[in-house]
Amino acid sequence: AVVSTQSTGESGCGYPSDPKTKKWLVDNIDKVFGFPQFVRFSWSTAEKIIDKHCVQVTWDDAEEDEENIPKINSFFKRVKKQTEIPRHRFYHEQGLSSLTEI
Repeated sequence: AVVSTQSTGESGCGYPSDPKTKKWLVDNIDKVFGFPQFVRFSWSTAEKIIDKHCVQVTWDDAEEDEENIPKINSFFKRVKKQTEIPRHRFYHEQGLSSLTEI
């Protein structure tokens, strides 16, 4: 949820579909740095507002192809959980399982 502390206007309920939240995001975006850290950059609503209202930055790098440059939003996306580490064979041989698996 978006918590309004030193920002302007009503923040709404904090969910990306809430019109007050969308308005708050647009009204409180920094054109260079984006949103405060409590805003979920992984929401498509935040990504669209950044794309529309923020300054596009192009970094000069002779080694990189411009086609392969990731968008800044890609660094804030949710990372998939790692697969579960297999348990030691002892547990399988003894027929033991975790309480969460019962």
